[in-house]
Amino acid sequence: MSAISNIQKHLHGEALNIITFNDNQINFNEEKLSQLLLHPQVKDREIAIVSIVEAYRKGKSFFMDYCLRFMYANFKSLNNSNLSSTSSWIGDKDEALTGFSWRSGSIRDTTGLSFWSDIFLHDENLAIILVDTQGLFDPETSTEENAKILTLSTLLSSSLILNLNNVIQEDQLQYLQYATEFASLASSNNHNNSKPFQRFLFLIRDWQNVDDFEFAMNGGAAYLDQILKSKPDQSEELKSVREHIRESFDELLCCLMPYPGKKVATSSDYDGRWSAMDEDFLNELRLLIENFLAVDKIVSKRVNDVRVTGSSFFEIIKDYIMTFSTSRLIPNKENMKKQLKEKDKDNVKLRKKGRN
Repeated sequence: MSAISNIQKHLHGEALNIITFNDNQINFNEEKLSQLLLHPQVKDREIAIVSIVEAYRKGKSFFMDYCLRFMYANFKSLNNSNLSSTSSWIGDKDEALTGFSWRSGSIRDTTGLSFWSDIFLHDENLAIILVDTQGLFDPETSTEENAKILTLSTLLSSSLILNLNNVIQEDQLQYLQYATEFASLASSNNHNNSKPFQRFLFLIRDWQNVDDFEFAMNGGAAYLDQILKSKPDQSEELKSVREHIRESFDELLCCLMPYPGKKVATSSDYDGRWSAMDEDFLNELRLLIENFLAVDKIVSKRVNDVRVTGSSFFEIIKDYIMTFSTSRLIPNKENMKKQLKEKDKDNVKLRKKGRN
């Protein structure tokens, strides 16, 4: 058995449910979060948060577990100082995935926002945390919970992945616009000539239109440019959605992924081993993770254009939770502007309270 395989069979952490939802109420495990962000090796480092959201049961936790394999092979962590060569990070071909909880099928697995308990370290100044989220739009999740999940993920992440199936749909863009607007207000961002959020990846699974746009990041960039381009015959509302998304992130990326293979996509007993993947999918998966999580691509979390440390981000997250616990997020176009104005007033009160 290879050294990297042995490391993967003993991942040095677990998924911690830090934020969960119950009847539209937020449950926040402050103690567990403090153990992560106030750890002596983390509290004074800049923080990078890599997280993923998706329409439920589309493979996000599966993707994050392969990200864990890459991270343990290429970064030291609080609980592990062993590294292996980049070329072997994918592991043995018949090795089952471990890490974030996931399973094939139609039943929800991850709930709320789950933080990986082992934090990855780079040099002396950066701590990297992986976060998995509850799938959006499942039968058990209310519209308000969906809005809160996407908005909180946007607020917390320095690199956010939205995992979608086949294409980017108009309602998904509108949902993202709503989430970024509310997240920007919740963070009291003043848009002082800087964009409020850092890095966003549209990850499109089961891409079929290869004749128009090729697989991987290059094809994805061309496809995303077409999707976000304002056209003369579009309504002002659709143009506004696209402009807002472009102005919200420093970097917008898109990756087009092939069909993963019949067993991966349909078998209820599939355990994540890559021997069952179609070769094209395996190659693109490897290239995507190696590119997206390369040390020179990972960005620190910024709030109001200031890079945050573990200790400062802990306090910021507590403020976010307080704000969300007293606010309603319902993506209804008729009352969106009214809610955003009310939210802006709430933020002014919170800032005044903090100065007293």
